[in-house]
Amino acid sequence: MMRSLCFIALSIQFLLLATNCLSLNDSTTTHHHYECHQHESNALLNFKQSFIISKYASYSPFSYPKTVSWIPTTDCCSWDGIECDELTGHVISIDLSSSLLYGFMDPNSTLFSLVHLQSLDLSDNDFNHSQIPARIGDLSQLRHLNLSHGNENTFSGEVPPQVSQLSNLLSLDLRSYTLESRPYELINNLQLKASTLTSLTQNTTRLEHLRLNFVTISSSLPYTLTNLTSLQMLSLFNCELHGEFPLGIFHLPNLTDLDLGENQNLRGLLPNFLSKTLVTIYLPSTSFYGTLPTSIENLTSLNWFEISSCNFYGVIPSSIGNLTQLALLDLTNNSFDGEIPGSLFELENLVNLFLDYNFFEGHLALDMFLKLKMLNGLDLSHSKFSLFSQNRAVNATILPPIQWLALASCNLAGKVPTWIMNLTTLNHLDLQENNLQGEIPYFLFTLENLTVLSLVDNMLEGQIELDMLSKLKKLTSLGLGGGNKLSFHEGNNTSNVTFPSQIQLLQLSSCNLVHFPNFIQHLQELTDLYLSNNSIKTIPSWLWNKTTLQSLVISNNLLIGEISPSICNLQSLVELGLSYNNLVGMIPSCLGSFSRSLRILRLGGNKLVGIIPQTYVKRNALQVIDFSYNKLYGQLPRALVNCRMLEFIDVRHNHFNDSFPFWLGSLPKLKPPLPLPTAEQKNRKGKEKRGRTGEGREEEGREVAPVGITATVAAVVSSRGRPEPREREPCKEKEASPSRVAVITVEVFIVVVHGGLQTEGRRAVLPRAATGRFVAVKPSHHRGRSCLRFAPPDLSLGEKQNARGERSGRREVLPPLELRCCCCYGRRASATKKLQGGTSAAALFLSPFGCT
Repeated sequence: MMRSLCFIALSIQFLLLATNCLSLNDSTTTHHHYECHQHESNALLNFKQSFIISKYASYSPFSYPKTVSWIPTTDCCSWDGIECDELTGHVISIDLSSSLLYGFMDPNSTLFSLVHLQSLDLSDNDFNHSQIPARIGDLSQLRHLNLSHGNENTFSGEVPPQVSQLSNLLSLDLRSYTLESRPYELINNLQLKASTLTSLTQNTTRLEHLRLNFVTISSSLPYTLTNLTSLQMLSLFNCELHGEFPLGIFHLPNLTDLDLGENQNLRGLLPNFLSKTLVTIYLPSTSFYGTLPTSIENLTSLNWFEISSCNFYGVIPSSIGNLTQLALLDLTNNSFDGEIPGSLFELENLVNLFLDYNFFEGHLALDMFLKLKMLNGLDLSHSKFSLFSQNRAVNATILPPIQWLALASCNLAGKVPTWIMNLTTLNHLDLQENNLQGEIPYFLFTLENLTVLSLVDNMLEGQIELDMLSKLKKLTSLGLGGGNKLSFHEGNNTSNVTFPSQIQLLQLSSCNLVHFPNFIQHLQELTDLYLSNNSIKTIPSWLWNKTTLQSLVISNNLLIGEISPSICNLQSLVELGLSYNNLVGMIPSCLGSFSRSLRILRLGGNKLVGIIPQTYVKRNALQVIDFSYNKLYGQLPRALVNCRMLEFIDVRHNHFNDSFPFWLGSLPKLKPPLPLPTAEQKNRKGKEKRGRTGEGREEEGREVAPVGITATVAAVVSSRGRPEPREREPCKEKEASPSRVAVITVEVFIVVVHGGLQTEGRRAVLPRAATGRFVAVKPSHHRGRSCLRFAPPDLSLGEKQNARGERSGRREVLPPLELRCCCCYGRRASATKKLQGGTSAAALFLSPFGCT
């Protein structure tokens, strides 16, 4: 025992002696630590002096001025953001990220004399659109370079090719990024030549992270990327890439994160997956295509899989159930079909599931999704399957914590599922465009966390009182109208009602309103107001003080009186719709110039007189102008050529006296005038059918497929009656599958030909061998096939036509001519036919007179 104790004592003494020796060595090492070299300290101070501190220069909420600690009398190795080599004292790392620096980067900055630098982070500062200096190539030891910014990158111009000389780079970050959603799109300020990118991938063979989001590359990706075997993250969001994506990148052995989103012209297939390292695949809004391979089951580490708005099709393989780590699955806006596999409901870690805008089929119990215990967001909107709810009692304690529930246009019938009342964290509920029936359930108005509630276009009944909404204190968007049989009453005394004043979008169309709701006056943040299809007669003057309004649609009401010039106070308007009322008087002259943001102006179907607005400011945003079915006269103002974004103009059924406006041909985006859907119309099923009604009014209604025709001019400028029905011809399918074929019938009003018209007496004759190209897109509400039909066009404005298709007066007209062209509707479907009796049709002016 004594021997054991002695041995333990000696061991302890030995350990203490060894510890003291190590401490002495550490002390000695610290004692010999080199201080910052004076020339490097001076270089840093000179760099500091070229910038000022600005609180607006950085985007991060945690930004602060690091260079405040840079004092000449202190060791630069102790300065905030500076790291020195412990043995040599040379500056090897500079981290000035989010340091509130504002100024211009000197091309010969003293920064580039710090040749021992291994890491340089200048991210999230404002360099006032400086160019990245070519001398960046002098820092040959750099392993990490970060010049990114948390908004738009404040460097601009071409990325210097000298970047590709940094052969030791492990990470390169030149991206722009956002920490939260922005009301605008980021702009690509930096450009990277394809040759520089190729050289970079050839020289930096140890590269691990490459982030170039919002850097304009405008080329295909070099196949040398497939040689970067150390690459872990490749982020090329919105780089204007095109061509075929190199398949070998998917097989890089260490790749974990792949982001190629918003490169609309980048094509590619998903490979036969072998690697198990991928954690994130992010491909939204690209042209990737094909099917999901069954080998997707090998991606056992996959956490985020987003391929929305691509060209994928086919069924979801049942092997997707093996992705046990998957937290987000987004297949939105593709052409997937078949039934949703049962294995999907075994993904116990799934947090967000978005399957909207596809062609899934079958009958599916909504309650199945309640098995996904982690589910936070679910969107099944706009598919072909039929959802049903068993409406059984569900234990509230086992419900997933759903916050986002979007089931629009899912053929959901019956009553609103009762278990929704127990989703206490729910903030987004969209049940529009279904077949929900019965009384509107009161429990919907007790979900206190709701920010969005849309019940538009169902068959719900009942009366909604204003005070029912008082508990929804977080509500920002409310939609109740459409096809429902609801009545909205605000009561006589609204002063005692606590209404969610932060509402931004309010949709009360078809809610049996006879007066303009007074409570709207108190909605201080209102941006979108839709009150169509009611019986409102007057608009209160206080509405013109709501300068936050961006959409104002009060079409199909009983509005009387004149349009107040005060409407031009609403300078934030993007959409104005006052169509099909009983408005009289002149159009306020300011409507063409009061707002640069106005895109849609619809005043058709009233009793307006006088001339249309004559002034349209340059660089305005107008895309749609509809003055049809009024009593307007005069000429089309030449100032319309300032509307460079204009896609549709309709001035039919007026009293204009003007020669044909060939000058409209200079507008680059003018299209054949099938009316574009408003934002409100997209929230409806389209039960208000488009067409001519009792008094020849054309109602706003369902979304109609746009028909694009190669033309130099396109506008509706004349008036014709509906032609007699003709025998239809079968349409031969061309470049479209039967399931994606639909129909629209159109009438040609004007044909303009290259080379002018040859006249014979009082008739104009088209030269022979006319050709035209017809391209159509599948509308959402029609299936089947038919032909485009064309009636004889004319060249004059405002004249009446007799029964034989001839015109009175001395104006020249085209000979009677029926042009029939078969056109199949589908993705990029097109057909080209010869138009008998004419040549090189440069423009066809169309108006819908039927859709079957």
